Amino acid sequence: MGCRFRIEIRRQEGRRIFYVEGDLDLASAEIMERLLQESRDSPGLVVDVRGVGCADSSGIRVLLEGARRMQDQGFELRIVGAGPRVARAFHVLGLEQYLETHPTKPFPKAPPRRRGRRARQSGRPLPDS
Repeated sequence: MGCRFRIEIRRQEGRRIFYVEGDLDLASAEIMERLLQESRDSPGLVVDVRGVGCADSSGIRVLLEGARRMQDQGFELRIVGAGPRVARAFHVLGLEQYLETHPTKPFPKAPPRRRGRRARQSGRPLPDS
């Protein structure tokens, strides 16, 4: 018996973001497939899998097919936050070539700008690399 599966959908910078929790497997693949099809007109889609415990071939197949459909339309599907188990499943299946995986946040925010005086430059040369 799989664990509870849940997807929270948000919008950021004109793209949809799916925050996925639970196992991405045969039991949840149909739900994911339906949501990916409903999002096919989105200019970009991010699937954040930080909350996914494991992914089997059924769940990964749905993501791969969704990515191919979006690429055919000139859009992008990104997978972010893959933990070790999920990343390994992608690696074992050789899917790095089809899906752009990102271990970081979907759209990192720029660091806050410092206010006040500018930092002084020391004038010392940079160390050799």
